Amino acid sequence: TLPIDLYRRGDGDHKLAGKDPLHAILHDDVNEEMSSFAWRKLSMQNVLLNGRAYSFIERNVAGRIINLWSLHPAKVTITKREGRTRYVYREGQRERIFAASEIIDVPWMLRSDGLNHYDPIDRLKNTIGLAIGRATVLNAEQRVKLNVSVIDALVAFRAGQGSRPHWMNLADAMN
Repeated sequence: TLPIDLYRRGDGDHKLAGKDPLHAILHDDVNEEMSSFAWRKLSMQNVLLNGRAYSFIERNVAGRIINLWSLHPAKVTITKREGRTRYVYREGQRERIFAASEIIDVPWMLRSDGLNHYDPIDRLKNTIGLAIGRATVLNAEQRVKLNVSVIDALVAFRAGQGSRPHWMNLADAMN
């Protein structure tokens, strides 16, 4: 796994902040239940599958970060109240409201309102469906022609040969 390091800005350069307590959180364990790698992996899964990842930033009395806790995206609602963004987390009957400063929010793609996000699966389902549909419509002979044309186009491309654009070979195979 790739480590994540924390750097401190200096006079025109950056220096590893290995003694900063936040470095240990980001590099080793984000909390007593989850490693840094597991947290980053879960966050990326949430972004790619749900469109957004949320983590609660737990601080001590002095305001220093002591833990990061992943929040399930389906249990978070984002609202604006008096110009401030709020994150409402509902788990069963419990509800907790977080300020924006208490949350790490990683959206896949924000909508134009800057608050809500697009769902990647929903955005890509039509493209995937068209590809699957096109593959099932092709008969066996067309599939063989398509495979041969793709191979011919790749071989011609690698050899630097061919007098016509490679995409024309693929188009002919579809007909």
